[in-house]
Parts: sequence; C-alpha cells; structure tokens
Amino acid sequence: MIFKNEAKNYLLTGLICFLVYGLCMSILFGIVLGLGAGLFFAIMMVVVLSAQSSSLEKCFEQTRYNISKTERINCEGPATYNEGTAKIPGWIFYTDSGLIFYSKKDISTPKLTISKSDILNTTSNKGNLLTIQTGLGVHTFVVVKADSWRNVMTASIKEPVNNQSSAIPKVENVSSADELKKYKDLLDSGVITQEEFDAKKKQLLGL
Repeated sequence: MIFKNEAKNYLLTGLICFLVYGLCMSILFGIVLGLGAGLFFAIMMVVVLSAQSSSLEKCFEQTRYNISKTERINCEGPATYNEGTAKIPGWIFYTDSGLIFYSKKDISTPKLTISKSDILNTTSNKGNLLTIQTGLGVHTFVVVKADSWRNVMTASIKEPVNNQSSAIPKVENVSSADELKKYKDLLDSGVITQEEFDAKKKQLLGL
C-alpha cells in the first residue's frame, strides 16, 4: 500500500475521536452509551481515511504506469514538498528525464517538474531532508532515506553525455592528385579557363 506509513496516523486519529466523542457523549448520555458512540465515530473515521488512501493508491499506481511507458523510473516514494511555509504531501518520481512531484490533493497534473539538465546539485540533511538546487532556485523535500535519493540523483546527473562523435560527419581525405584531376576535367569541359586551372594547380602542388 502506497500510504501504508500513514496507518499510525489513522489509528491515532481514531483514538482521538474515541476519546473526544466518548467523553462528550458520556457526559450527556452516560458512560456506556458515550463509549459506544465514541467507538463508532472512531471506526467510521478510520474507515473513511483508509478509503481515501486506497483511492489515492490506485491513482498513483496509474500515474506510475503512465510514466513507466515512456521512461525509466529510477526511484520513487512518498514525499512532502516544502513550498515556502506550506508543507505539501504527495508522491515523488525521479526518472531519466528529471523529477516529478504530485500533490495528494491534485494528482491529475504534476505539482512540480524539474528537468535533469536543470539540476545543479543535490544534498541531504538529517536523513530525510532532500535539497535540490536548480538554476531558478532551491527546492526541498522530506523523503524516506534522503541519502539514497541524493546518491541516485548525483550519479544520474554525472552520467556522461552520449558520445556525439558519431554524429559528426567524417571528412574523407581527398588527395591533391584527385583534386587536380577534377579540375583538369573542368578545364577540358570548358567550365574553367586555363589560367584558373594553372592557379589551382599551383595551390594544390604548393608551388
């Protein structure tokens, strides 16, 4: 389950509901009825939160599938994006082309995308804070095992650019004799004059 790490939060929320509702209802209707009502509200809260989590999981599974169809996913996981003073929970992917962050509130479109070519440096702090420096600013995320993320991203950024030497057309070595023959043919066909041919001949022979 993608958000299984939130199970403790669900149980804590349920416990708080049980205590709050149970206490209030106990004061109004007695201990037995109050505890029963508190337990009911606690269970309902846990069920609702679990259903939301399951729905999010399916959506993120579809997002993962769509991304993997076009490029490789190097690492992924739950994350909180620190946007100024706001803390935005969601899911983060790091692919061959860069970083993609989706917010839990809106998973239809990425909240943030950073191209790999724009990433200048990555650092990790306190084991869970990942800092990404780009030419346009600094982005920070709270992730599990930030050191591992930093290592993956650093290795990816330092990958050498594909050898482009094969894209450079090879210039064939043309000998002076071949060039001279070509210009002789042009002279014989009347394309160039004798003076032009003599001048080119001196140039090719270094005279």
